[in-house]
Amino acid sequence: MSDHPSLMMANDEELQAAQRNYQAAQAAFARGDDDSTVSWCRQALVAVQQHPTSEPHNRLCVEATDLLLEVARQRGAQHLSLTELLDAAETAAARAGDPGLQARIRRQHALLLLRANSRAAAVQMLQEALALAEQAGDATLEFMILSELGHCLVGEDLACGLILQRQAYAIYETRLADTHADSLHVRRLLHALQARIGVNEFDLGNYDVALNRLIQSVEGMRHTGMRADLPWALNYLAQVYVATGRFEEAEAVLREAIMLPDDRDADPTRSNNLALLGKLYVEWERVNDADEPMRRGWAEAHAAWHVGLAPLVRNYYAELLMHPDYRQRDLTAAEEQLTMNLSETLASAFHRSEIQALSLRGRLALMQGNRDAALRYSAEAVAYLERMGTMPALRTEEILWNHACVLQAAGRAADARRYLEQAHAVVQRKAGSIADPTQRANFLGRVPLSREIVAAYKTWIGPIPQP
Repeated sequence: MSDHPSLMMANDEELQAAQRNYQAAQAAFARGDDDSTVSWCRQALVAVQQHPTSEPHNRLCVEATDLLLEVARQRGAQHLSLTELLDAAETAAARAGDPGLQARIRRQHALLLLRANSRAAAVQMLQEALALAEQAGDATLEFMILSELGHCLVGEDLACGLILQRQAYAIYETRLADTHADSLHVRRLLHALQARIGVNEFDLGNYDVALNRLIQSVEGMRHTGMRADLPWALNYLAQVYVATGRFEEAEAVLREAIMLPDDRDADPTRSNNLALLGKLYVEWERVNDADEPMRRGWAEAHAAWHVGLAPLVRNYYAELLMHPDYRQRDLTAAEEQLTMNLSETLASAFHRSEIQALSLRGRLALMQGNRDAALRYSAEAVAYLERMGTMPALRTEEILWNHACVLQAAGRAADARRYLEQAHAVVQRKAGSIADPTQRANFLGRVPLSREIVAAYKTWIGPIPQP
């Protein structure tokens, strides 16, 4: 920076103006005004980036960029050059030599990589950010990064990802709850973490724990005005209700979620909620009621393509097309959808959807009278599941039960009984995670998959052992 008095004064005035803009952005963020937050941050950056050589300039550049990207990620990033913003902030953080500032921008960069489906690079960058946050002693950053790192890992190792998320929750309870209880930002992060923990506990079959966390999350999001996050938290809650036979509650939750997005453009989260509503009607044995939401969900998923959500929607749609009670049943169309899903998930490495598509392809081949193909697809699904372990958004007992049915049809009764026993054990363990006897009975009696597995166990093997 020049030591000419007039230039120094101008720079000081610009810095002060930038600081006022940033303070206005923080105030807007605290009251949940995201549009104003972005506007004030951009004004702060226009001023501060003209003279980015002093420590205050560098710090303010990083802080304003971090806050702007935090909001833009939720609200959309129209008219923002994210790469240029990140590059400038990373340069400023490096000049400042502050590990906390470096951690903040590494985290934002990692989240941008995730949006581009560069999962491995994002995980590595989050690990680097976590080390920097620990070096800085910044508990809030550690909490945020551990939560996001755990969320990244659940698709590859569900148990490992959940451990990291639980560690993040412990940081909140031991280091943040007493000092940051009034921070809207921290509370929003907490409610997002509660949702992630809840759905992962559900995926592992811990139903009561999952339900408690998800109800906490949804109530917290409603209270803090997290409209952008609420649709997917409601989706997670609905998944638990659908899987446990609480169909009426699931329907109400999903209809609320579908109405939430403000824009009229295609939205991947809404597409997923529409398709899950269709899946709910299939599970509820109101199969033809599934037609309208499922077709809308698939059309919106196709228009607003999301590499992680679109395969889920496609599998739901294919399952409906295969269903024997569906008036517009079309096995050829189902085969086309599943074939496309297998191709796309192989490329994107979304294991959960590839396993589900393989298993459904096995069921479909059996319906088409091709037992050899059914065995091949179903065996591949089971082997894939055994290799990966429990997966998000995938019922382990369903993959095992489908394989048992294929084996039984192929005349391999002993092998079929073995996989049925495994599927039944999963069902019984999940039932044991539900304390309320009425809700446990719903899970065992209202959910078609649970009911089929229990009935087959009694027929193929014998009386169910009492605990």
